[in-house]
Amino acid sequence: MKKLKSLIIIALCFCWGCMSYDIGDYTLVDIRIPEPQTSWTIMFYADPDDMLGDYIQQDITDMARNIENEGGINLIVLFGGPQNPSNKSGVLGRYFSDTRLYRIVRGGAVRLYDESGEFFPNLMPDRPPWYGNMGNPDTLKSFIRYCKANFPADNYGLLFSSHGSGPRKKSAPIEFDEFSELEQFNEPNQFNQFRGRAIGSGGDGMLYIGEISYELDYEDSVDFIGFDACIMGSVEIAYQYRPGNGSFQADYMIASSGNVWANGWNYVDIFKRLRTGNRSGKYIDPKNMTGADFGKLVVDTYKDYVNSFNSGRPNNWRVREQTMSCYDLSKVEDLKNSFDALAVQLKDAKAETCDLRGFNTSTNVMHYFDTANTNEWRAYPFFDMYDFCNKIANRSNFSFTARERAQEVCDKISQVVISSWGDIDFEGFTPRQNGMFFFFPDGDRTSGGGRHWASQRNWYNPNRMPSSSGYGNLYWCRDGMDTTPDSVGNWYQLLDYWFR
Repeated sequence: MKKLKSLIIIALCFCWGCMSYDIGDYTLVDIRIPEPQTSWTIMFYADPDDMLGDYIQQDITDMARNIENEGGINLIVLFGGPQNPSNKSGVLGRYFSDTRLYRIVRGGAVRLYDESGEFFPNLMPDRPPWYGNMGNPDTLKSFIRYCKANFPADNYGLLFSSHGSGPRKKSAPIEFDEFSELEQFNEPNQFNQFRGRAIGSGGDGMLYIGEISYELDYEDSVDFIGFDACIMGSVEIAYQYRPGNGSFQADYMIASSGNVWANGWNYVDIFKRLRTGNRSGKYIDPKNMTGADFGKLVVDTYKDYVNSFNSGRPNNWRVREQTMSCYDLSKVEDLKNSFDALAVQLKDAKAETCDLRGFNTSTNVMHYFDTANTNEWRAYPFFDMYDFCNKIANRSNFSFTARERAQEVCDKISQVVISSWGDIDFEGFTPRQNGMFFFFPDGDRTSGGGRHWASQRNWYNPNRMPSSSGYGNLYWCRDGMDTTPDSVGNWYQLLDYWFR
């Protein structure tokens, strides 16, 4: 492989100006701002903390080593530098903690600015370094609009690379083991950490799921949204960003129901396989690519990545509990309607339903959290939706109607989950069935001085909540409610009826 050399920017001008640069052994490339319309613009919103900074830098370097110039893809990165950057070098350089904008090309990265100041007034040339708040939805909105204005395309994708923890509020206690048991084995640190937290790097640098919907508009919508972050494969998130919701939306979503190892997605093989022309094998021509094609590519390459790493390793040396899924969001509204119909049938079956879910470490449904950890029962009680409904459909202690509704949910899940993979730690994991979770707390449980549901409903809520409690604004909780007192119309109301 040719060794990458330092990126030298030769000229930089805007308003249909030309950017020329030397990228070592690779061909000289010109970029015109705004670019002519192409097939895809993929926006990479990277918000690393000190733990993930080097990993995400490596991800971007992997992209640059494998992306095809003139391949029908604009790859634009907004990188919020970690507070304490390391001296490890990648295509973005080293030792910076400010917020920067780049276009990734074969072998390098081009530093971008917003000369007009329309989208990023602090990223105009000759301005001092900008330490942007990546947890501010206005930053995300500006990034999307900058990319659409300057790199127009037939299709758009938005990727988040940071920490993640599903639809819950950002201030819930963080108890996922950020350093797995693998850290003791003197192996390279590349697999010792997970990307587990809320979307963002910490402090105010986080984004709420409901906040994105409230602050972004329909014009900010994309063809696919992807989360290179832990436990974002939630039906609540999928429903939040479905087509037709009236605000920001996407056609497809790519996410993991479990932890994502710190290495993140397999960007080497993703971008190796995106090639123009009629090629045999597993290649995809970006000019013909759909959001579903990209999502399936992420699932396939992630599976290969993890399996290749784990091959031949003893069980206690493996990276554990990995999943990846792609969801068709156009189908998720039908899924919600069926699941809410099941919730209505379960109103008087609290004991049977909670017994099925289980308590403490005794659980009967596939799940994506540590059941031995009380804090995770409070913050992350995420259960596989298909496994839950399939078990109801096959248990005689539920009513006939409830079993029918549960089977209907299973059928709808298989339409939403168009590709999924789970490793051997998830016994019985079946592609296109498992790999999407929902929130099912033990709401009557008491810990930390209070009942779980009392704090959980502060963020698992249809309404916008005070930021000190959690954002709420979850469409999954809002839509389908029955306003009659003590009635149940959807899953949120069922939980509130049982546990309030």
